[in-house]
Amino acid sequence: MRICVDASMVLKWLVPEEGSEKALALYKRWDEQGVLLFAPGLIDHEVGTTLRQKVLRGLLHPDDLYMVYDFYKRLNLMLLHPVDLVPKSLAIAAAISQPTVYDVSYLLLAKEQGIDFVTADKRFFDAAASLFPFVKLYSSLH
Repeated sequence: MRICVDASMVLKWLVPEEGSEKALALYKRWDEQGVLLFAPGLIDHEVGTTLRQKVLRGLLHPDDLYMVYDFYKRLNLMLLHPVDLVPKSLAIAAAISQPTVYDVSYLLLAKEQGIDFVTADKRFFDAAASLFPFVKLYSSLH
């Protein structure tokens, strides 16, 4: 089985926040089942930026930053770099009224791979799920 995950999902695995317990249970289940996790390569920058912001806001101790990022790298996400991801994402972003192209990149990658896309971003899920039924909200998975 293969699943595309976004940074909102991965960050729940890395730093305790609302919903982390459910997200970690889902990750452990997927790991035990041998699920392959996919994401566009841009996830490295999104995760790194968000972790850095958490340090600046005092939500993550600076000494823990590299340890958390090391754990992220050990998740063994399969990173794909489709060359036409951005142009295709622009059209979908307009269709679902999304201001950011990077969020849509995950959706498009999942669509092109024929796999589910699991997110923790409820606003994005609400905008995309009616047009793209393979988009799943992590909290609704059992």
